Amino acid sequence: MGTLKLHLGLVLGCMAVLPPLPVHATPGAQTPAGRRQWQMGLHSWVKLEPQEPGAPPNEHPATLSPGLEDQLENIRFKTEKGEEPLFAKPEVEGFLKTLQQAFAAAGPGDDVLLLSTYRRGENLSDQAKAVTVRLFRKGDALQVIVHDARADFLGAYYATERAPEFTFGSRTATGKVRLRCPGASSQRPDWLVLPDRPAPAAALPAPEPDVATPPAVKAPPAEPARPLRDPAFFEQQELRLRTLKHLRDENLISEEEYQSKRQKILDGI
Repeated sequence: MGTLKLHLGLVLGCMAVLPPLPVHATPGAQTPAGRRQWQMGLHSWVKLEPQEPGAPPNEHPATLSPGLEDQLENIRFKTEKGEEPLFAKPEVEGFLKTLQQAFAAAGPGDDVLLLSTYRRGENLSDQAKAVTVRLFRKGDALQVIVHDARADFLGAYYATERAPEFTFGSRTATGKVRLRCPGASSQRPDWLVLPDRPAPAAALPAPEPDVATPPAVKAPPAEPARPLRDPAFFEQQELRLRTLKHLRDENLISEEEYQSKRQKILDGI
């Protein structure tokens, strides 16, 4: 009997650590809107549940943002060693379509519960652990409340052979998980608000035009300061001009010579 239980535990363990299986319906409660639960694996599913008492109606049914996959992959939770992703990329790819179907079928009085068990470690000996999330759309945003980020349930399952019970996030009770996601706001440490459309990355300021510095313009050389003249200087200049004019009038110099010498006298040369 002990050997049988050991083999049974190994088989169930292998089944639990496999990636989510293709979506298929499971027997359960039905509503006029259709399905209430979508099974994705032995311990992985999405289902609709009546929202918590006193909560205002949700914005359901809803079409989820095309950018939701990236947002879910970017959620981090705090650990003793720092931070790690809440979900693995293949894990999100496995349940995203199912999550979209659930929101399309949900009514204003429904919350969406996500149970995802996945072997997120790199070692084959790592066991699958559970992430439990309550989701609903409110205020044009996806509300994400996480109760367990890494719930170890397989040990109790092997020991008792009973179906494990899981607890999901709540609007009224703050959980122990500490979440962070770029572009999202925090309602509480365990409660993220993901915008319906991720905010675009802040645009970088346009680079300033590369204007070359114009070459420095050399100032023309300053004219040498003219020395101050005394009255005798001007008397001498007058005499020179009169003499020059007399020479021209007497045709002793040409008009061209007269003008040239006259300018020199005026310039003080």
